[in-house]
Amino acid sequence: MLVIDVQNDYFPGGAWPLEGAEEATAEIVGAVRQAYKEGWMVVGIQDVAAPDAPFLRPGSPGMDILSAVAGAFSSQVRGMRVHVLAKRCAAPTRELSALALSGLQTRCRVK
Repeated sequence: MLVIDVQNDYFPGGAWPLEGAEEATAEIVGAVRQAYKEGWMVVGIQDVAAPDAPFLRPGSPGMDILSAVAGAFSSQVRGMRVHVLAKRCAAPTRELSALALSGLQTRCRVK
């Protein structure tokens, strides 16, 4: 199961609150707990924007995973870092691949 971008900036008080975000939280936490009970692998994805972005800025409280959801993750998930193996990536063109990998370098390790 992938849990994608459940971050403080998308909730009331954040920089970019989304409609229905609070209601979705209980569903997400329940789904994560059920997935663990059933032996699924659960991965949380966290978006990190550029330092000058209007939301999800590195190191900002808004970038953090919502605490209710983070608490549902296994300790194995917390603190994971993403590494991209550039030679294993594919895109429609080499130029598009280079552009995508360039963008990823600000967010994770690309080698």
